[in-house]
Amino acid sequence: MESDRKRRGRLGIAVALVWLGYLLSPAQASPAKIKALRGEAEQYESQGLWEKACEAYETLLKLDRNAPGIKARYQNCLRRYYQVRRHADPTYQKEVLSLPYSQAIKVYAAVLEHLLRTSTENNKVEPGRLFQQGLEELRSALKDPAFCRQYIPQDKLARVRDFLTTLESRWGNRPIASEEKALEQIRRVAMDAQKTLHLKPEVVVLEFACGACNALDDYTAYLTPGQLRELCASLKGEFISVGIKITLKENKLLVADVLPGSSAVMEGVQRDDHIVSINKKATSDLSLAAVLELLDGESGTVVDLMISSPAMPTPRPVSLRRQPVFVPSVIAQEGEIGYLRILGFQETTAQELDEKIVTLKASGLKVLILDLRGNGGGLFDVAVEVARRFLSSGVIVTTQSLDGRVKTPYYATNSPLLTVPMVVLVDGDTASAAEVVAGALKEHKRARLIGQTTFGKGCTQEPVPILSLPGDPSVGGIRITVARFLSPSGRPFTGIGVSPHVFVDRPIEGTPDYQLKRALEEAKQLILP
Repeated sequence: MESDRKRRGRLGIAVALVWLGYLLSPAQASPAKIKALRGEAEQYESQGLWEKACEAYETLLKLDRNAPGIKARYQNCLRRYYQVRRHADPTYQKEVLSLPYSQAIKVYAAVLEHLLRTSTENNKVEPGRLFQQGLEELRSALKDPAFCRQYIPQDKLARVRDFLTTLESRWGNRPIASEEKALEQIRRVAMDAQKTLHLKPEVVVLEFACGACNALDDYTAYLTPGQLRELCASLKGEFISVGIKITLKENKLLVADVLPGSSAVMEGVQRDDHIVSINKKATSDLSLAAVLELLDGESGTVVDLMISSPAMPTPRPVSLRRQPVFVPSVIAQEGEIGYLRILGFQETTAQELDEKIVTLKASGLKVLILDLRGNGGGLFDVAVEVARRFLSSGVIVTTQSLDGRVKTPYYATNSPLLTVPMVVLVDGDTASAAEVVAGALKEHKRARLIGQTTFGKGCTQEPVPILSLPGDPSVGGIRITVARFLSPSGRPFTGIGVSPHVFVDRPIEGTPDYQLKRALEEAKQLILP
């Protein structure tokens, strides 16, 4: 399973922020623009505006993935953003922070158990490193005014700065040789925080637990109970939704699409309707991430909107019920030059693809354009099955344990469902499992790749629930990296990606899709006699 590579409305989880529009391509970025973006990012970072800082830093990484220091600053901002989101998450407040101190300690012990025993990179992880990552998480929380106001009494706020100094001097370089020593020192930190700041010890312990998850790599992370449930549902193609997709256009929040079978259909919401307010909060005052926070919620609950439409400019009230909605992962267009777009790899993707292929063949298909742009990954095994639909033999991908000791090849062994020539569209947001498919099709000379070099996320994650006590409901989970990918020829994907045969810049919003245009030109050449 893939991580939240995109902060884009899915983890797709919250673990995922949402991105707007198209970002600059290298051909469009001058040195002056890059310098300005970096200054903007650093300013947002200094102000603690983590969402905006993440947006700016990821834009810079799209321009130059090897820019000195940018990746580290981006990861720091992303973790701070996750921390803020975690403490605003109702499921974290109700299901995790409500635990008594004794169970919070058991949560930390369970996290250590998973990280030290489950991760295939456990040769690089030891209790001292996990302790220091947790300490860094606590320090970051105590530097956040909102966290302090939420958990520390007003008359103790003046003591936070001195307590931060104590944390650094007393525990900053303390050697931790075992899990038992880590737990012992965390208890001391928690008791000291309670005595000095009246900060509940369970809050401290849980910061250590969440921070420890950052020790492995850029993708392993703690998931709140709500995020874990959302992730597991999304991999089945199920989402709790009010039934609308949204977009920003000319600074207006508009309905981009209405999902069939949702309450939005029943209420008469239509594409291009303007969402004026959500739960009495004007959308003009909200970021897109804040809008998504308001739209998210438990199944069966209701969100109140005020919307207007071109035909009815006067805003009218609409109440939408959050309910499970199935979201297909495959889109098709028939014809001699057929078109398939795979949005992500979920449990239903292979079956959806089989059905679309049957329809495409019946329409007289001669060449297929497979669009993997914006596909951030999904279920690894499903991606392998998708590749098998197009390949007759050979290695599709090899997984490698993070310690490098175990390699497992995956082969194409059966007759492929589709043998017509192929053109594949990729871009900088094609990641992880999608890179497995693109890399296999390229290296087996099965397809021509058009677009941009893919993201270069050559690893896969699995969600692991955390239990405070055996038999209890989970208190969230860990999205943990379990393996790396290697291409059929043994090339790693991480930091490199898959390069296309023909480079075409990402289209700018409102301009023609030149990548698709070039793919169509390539496809026409493939059907010439």
